[in-house]
Amino acid sequence: MAQKLDKATFMQQVKINLADLTVDMSEQAALFANYATMKVIAEDEEARRKLEREAMEYQLDEKLRKTLSDPTEKKITAAIKRNPAYVKADIAYLDAKHVTSMLSVAVEAFEMRARMLSSIGALTRSEMEQQYMGTPAGNRMASQAEKLADRVKRKLHGNQP
Repeated sequence: MAQKLDKATFMQQVKINLADLTVDMSEQAALFANYATMKVIAEDEEARRKLEREAMEYQLDEKLRKTLSDPTEKKITAAIKRNPAYVKADIAYLDAKHVTSMLSVAVEAFEMRARMLSSIGALTRSEMEQQYMGTPAGNRMASQAEKLADRVKRKLHGNQP
């Protein structure tokens, strides 16, 4: 069964801690992979529940066509929609669809977070370069920041060294 999105955990994990960007940058890929995997599992669950609902509908349709005295499409559809087994299958499908939708939003949020981390890293590097331009310490810090930003970009885009 697909894992539901825990809102409190998600909200904590998607935040960016400006005081410690290194941790956020290093955890980004793992967090994204976790939520993307949860989404794939939820999509599979949704598809399975949809098939179960459709199978139930087909079985009920066949049965009702044989047992109703005057089986019109309207009567058959109404009887299917009122059937407790169909209602249960429909609710299970709708619940699975909801989980998939929530996880899709979470994956999009982590994609946005990755772009934000990259932008913040670039801005920080630019500010450091301007502040320490021309000093030996500044040149070393700018070089280190540039290397860190490059490593983060490679990780975010799957090109790890």
